[in-house]
Amino acid sequence: AEQTEGQTSAFYEVQVPCRADGIEVAMPMQPPVTQAQAMRNRQVAEQTEGRLRLAHGGGENVSPLFDPESEADKPLYVRVLKGALRKFRILLWIRTYSRVDLAADVRAGLTVSVVLIPQAIAYALLVEVDPVIGLYASFIPLIVFTLFTTSNHVSVGPFALISLVVASVANGIASPDRTDAEYLQIVLTLSVLSGLLQLAMGLLGLGIIASFLADPCVAGFTTAVALIIMSSQLKYLLGRPIGKGSMPETVVNGLRLFFTGDVNWWAFLVTVSAFLMMYGIKRSGQRFLPKVPLFEQLVAVIFFTAVNYAADIPIEAIGLLPTGLPSPQLPHFPASVAELGKYLSGSAIIAFTGFLVSMSMARIFSVKHGYPIESNQELIALGFANFFGGLFNAFPVSGSFSRSALVSSLGGGTPMHGVVQAGVIVLVLLWLTPLFRTLPFAVLAAIIFAALQSLVDFSTAKLLWRSSRADFALWIIAFLVTAIFDVQARTFSAT
Repeated sequence: AEQTEGQTSAFYEVQVPCRADGIEVAMPMQPPVTQAQAMRNRQVAEQTEGRLRLAHGGGENVSPLFDPESEADKPLYVRVLKGALRKFRILLWIRTYSRVDLAADVRAGLTVSVVLIPQAIAYALLVEVDPVIGLYASFIPLIVFTLFTTSNHVSVGPFALISLVVASVANGIASPDRTDAEYLQIVLTLSVLSGLLQLAMGLLGLGIIASFLADPCVAGFTTAVALIIMSSQLKYLLGRPIGKGSMPETVVNGLRLFFTGDVNWWAFLVTVSAFLMMYGIKRSGQRFLPKVPLFEQLVAVIFFTAVNYAADIPIEAIGLLPTGLPSPQLPHFPASVAELGKYLSGSAIIAFTGFLVSMSMARIFSVKHGYPIESNQELIALGFANFFGGLFNAFPVSGSFSRSALVSSLGGGTPMHGVVQAGVIVLVLLWLTPLFRTLPFAVLAAIIFAALQSLVDFSTAKLLWRSSRADFALWIIAFLVTAIFDVQARTFSAT
């Protein structure tokens, strides 16, 4: 029996006589559906429909590759070409682009680029490549994404979560005695392949999978990954190398170094000071100047770069970065079937994770600003961005929530803000990279700590414990699997 709003409805198995091949048999009759059950069924149906509409809109904006009915009299290649041109979404909104739109996008793009520059350099450390590769990943992918996206506010580029996934996959493929150049080729190949997979998923209409991701799993996954990324930066906080391993192993090794005193205290002091500086600027801005961005990350970069240049602090700095734009080149593709399988499985994880992150952000801002998005088109946009990015020395990218939120708050109204950001990166690559020579790695670690502290959210687990033990179980399973095992198990736990 089920107790609902003071009424008790009993469920009985009723035998109903039926005939099957001339033989009368007794079949159980389904119990009647109570009013509470019917209400729950309607709520589930409405929630499912809402997720589909958030991911795909109402269907009116979805364009096929070609329309065989309306263009039946035209050659196939003409229909395919016209269908391909429809994927260039910039052709839809550029017709009505105005000076007001340009002013808003320039304002948003210039402001966000100030945040993007230090983040791009910092997140390159997570991928374990040269810092300049982070700037390359903030150039071509942003321009390409602008051509295809349906989201007006998502800002793509280097992001902590996808950077960690790329590093984990690339280290699983690379040999122990690999050189830095060989490792970079692996990363670039993963970028091209993950872009091709995302493009194929979008053309096959697989963007619908974003509608059925369990929110508690995603929340647990995100919290654990934020802690993993923070633990990976302990080597810069302590100024000492820490062996690779799971998050618990890394934390234990870091604590052992700290309590035995085997620490570069200058690195520790710079990291803590940079973090406190950024935290203080951010909090003061929220209190006294809530509508004015204060660029606390850039302030920390400029201040400690100048201090290290003047005082020559005994800590590791990023050194001289190359000047100039990246040249296009084909990455190395695996020759054996076994090696190709490793690349494809790793690329699939990168492709899915990047789409999960970007689509989640696109949903949030489409609901906030009241415009539809297409998940398949977002897959195509992200796929082209990663494919062409890999050809121009960029590691895989995804949407960034902090930068996208900044675009939204500054009034950016079209994807053109991405082109403005890329333009600023071009100026940095051509003339300003020598200025970062004395930037300490410890400051970049502090930027990562500051950027990820908001993602460490245990309040969701507390709320789920009170409201739904089943959802809490999903959260805790995703969190523990992510925190303990490798990135492939982490990604699949979130699905």
